[in-house]
Amino acid sequence: GTVSVVHVQSDGSGSETRKVSVGLDPTGLALSPDGTALAVADSGSDQVSLLQLDAATGAMTSTTLYRSRPPRRAMGTKPLAVSWTPDGHLLVGLAGLDAVEMLTSTGQPIPRR
Repeated sequence: GTVSVVHVQSDGSGSETRKVSVGLDPTGLALSPDGTALAVADSGSDQVSLLQLDAATGAMTSTTLYRSRPPRRAMGTKPLAVSWTPDGHLLVGLAGLDAVEMLTSTGQPIPRR
């Protein structure tokens, strides 16, 4: 799948300036509180794409993928929605598991205690 970068004018008009490749079936987007990351729920590939952004310009600087399922496990976690907490943790709604997973700001799992 892709995510489009759109430049919006003050009159509300806009035009696509770039397409960014992400996982299959992107279904949810969320911008981090500090404006440095855009999380994309890729339900068709059981992953979350994290697009790192330059907060000043909005330009994409890198992409990181986080698989929402353990290696060698069947597909089916289906991340459909993403949201950021005020302190910068990423919440991922996993429709295939009826669960919510919390990740670090870089998309890494938070160890259980």
